[in-house]
Amino acid sequence: MGILSVKPHFQGGRFTRKKDGESSTRVFVVQTTGRDTDAYAVGLAPRIPRIGDRHPSDSRLVCVNVDPHLQDSSENLWHVAVEYEDEEKAGGNNNFQENEPPPFDSRIPRIQIQTVDRTKPMEKDAYGKSVINSAGTRFVNVPEYEASITEISINGRCAFEKFTPKLIDEFRDKLNADQFFGYDKLKCKIKNITAVTEDLTVTLSNGKQKTTTVWSIGIQVHVQESWVLEVMDEGHLQNEGGTTGMTGYSSSPGQPVTVSYDNLKQIKDKDGEPVSEPVLLDGNGMPLCDPSEGAAACAKKPPVWLPFRPYLPADFNKLFHQLGFPLVLSGYHIEAIHGRRKAG
Repeated sequence: MGILSVKPHFQGGRFTRKKDGESSTRVFVVQTTGRDTDAYAVGLAPRIPRIGDRHPSDSRLVCVNVDPHLQDSSENLWHVAVEYEDEEKAGGNNNFQENEPPPFDSRIPRIQIQTVDRTKPMEKDAYGKSVINSAGTRFVNVPEYEASITEISINGRCAFEKFTPKLIDEFRDKLNADQFFGYDKLKCKIKNITAVTEDLTVTLSNGKQKTTTVWSIGIQVHVQESWVLEVMDEGHLQNEGGTTGMTGYSSSPGQPVTVSYDNLKQIKDKDGEPVSEPVLLDGNGMPLCDPSEGAAACAKKPPVWLPFRPYLPADFNKLFHQLGFPLVLSGYHIEAIHGRRKAG
């Protein structure tokens, strides 16, 4: 994953005169090493301007938007459109318009990465060994253990019009559909989104002051190796040929599970009586071993774990573009936290 080259599509950009000022768009061509390089990494490529940077040919114009688009997937070519607006025009109204950024320094999110502790029931140890007693059954009180996970906190401000409560409903408890902060897809989950209004007063370069209402946004993302919930297959009933799509669910998200109850029967012990405790099942509705063989024989067979996916994926890029945050993610490091570039 990485950037191979960055070239201007045409020198200087196109200037467009408007009734109330000027604007300009510069386009850059970026070639990457592969499809695993995402829009954030492309937007942070060397030579790509940042939000708030001035136009090289006209210092009155400042960068208000950086928009990467995959142009040619076969050649891994991206076009990055960098839009500039007249600074006084961009900050001259009492409220931000859709095409106007909040104060430039406020668009840079503050990012904190730390580990947080939590306890989880221990179903397997670090080597994949099932946590069961010497009789081959689960402990009555399932032991818990401390499991630290990585937490990424992103805090910044966005224009009042860019945030709506529907964004929280759309992205809470969602997994990253594409690479995020260098993590592969489905490793990161949005834990929490907070939004608080704030009145912000800034001084523009011309000496004028502007007060506007913005949103102060906080986003917490938790990272772990897998968000698949694995449940030990056990029960009092057997169902020969009665279920399909259970064990394959992990590799085929959304695969339907069908159940037929024609062959549903009570599992019986060696004396022909219904079992009083749950019996391990084989992932296909049948006992993992014949109860008449005794607990010792059954203990030699590892339990079957059924995978379930409690969380859906979502495009995190959409969230950050909607909030108007600058592109701050690139591979395995963070850039532009304070509007300054770091060597890639």
